[in-house]
Amino acid sequence: MREALLATLADIVGPRWVKSRAPELVAYDADGLPGYRALPNLAVFPGTSSEVVDVVKALAAAAPANQFIGFSYGAALLWSGQRAAGEEVLRGVRDASPDTFYGVAADDLSHPVLPPGYPPFITSEPPPPASLAELKAAAVAQPGALQPQLYYAAALVADGQRRAAMDAFDAALAVDPGSLDARVGRIIAAYSKDNPAAAFGQMGPLVRDNPSDPSPRLHLALMLLWLRDPETARAEFRQVATLAPDTRLGRTAQQFLDAL
Repeated sequence: MREALLATLADIVGPRWVKSRAPELVAYDADGLPGYRALPNLAVFPGTSSEVVDVVKALAAAAPANQFIGFSYGAALLWSGQRAAGEEVLRGVRDASPDTFYGVAADDLSHPVLPPGYPPFITSEPPPPASLAELKAAAVAQPGALQPQLYYAAALVADGQRRAAMDAFDAALAVDPGSLDARVGRIIAAYSKDNPAAAFGQMGPLVRDNPSDPSPRLHLALMLLWLRDPETARAEFRQVATLAPDTRLGRTAQQFLDAL
């Protein structure tokens, strides 16, 4: 496979611009980090933008499971003006491993007008000071208790493990199907930049049906920030801060208001 890849790369950029022998690669054993040196497998020097795209495409075909290469190929397509093709590649990277660094980066790059990352989830009551592993152990040890399931799910969202968080919120809802925190958290964990309307379609009725509970409205405001609608978000934050000024969520809403 290596020889086939070298031949493909040589066809793209010309044989003199593909370095594969150890003596040729010594000059490229560092990427600027003084504490890290490693001999690369090869070095390629494309001379045009189309050659850049073709080189990364060949590398992606040779290593389809490599997220960095896949992300780089999608980014190269975007850079070259092939937006539809680039977004398709980036969606593939994201869908293969949505909660990894490159999965999130691919989703961000596919939606350049939206803020990076995803809306956070904030529990109504502060969680205990514990590590993710400790919260998981508590949830496993108390499968019939709502708060341990909820705190573990919230910690997973904060850690970027949104798919695992959805399962954890489902566990919380199995304990108490009426838990607003769990229902709100499940919506936040499943938030999709491809289809934010789905999350708004679920959160809106929770706000309507629970006007005195600050959690749905606060998280509606957070989702509005992720749509870059700060004015509407500000109105929702203001309602939360007025409704529940002495609660954790009310104080959080005021902090966002102060920052907007």
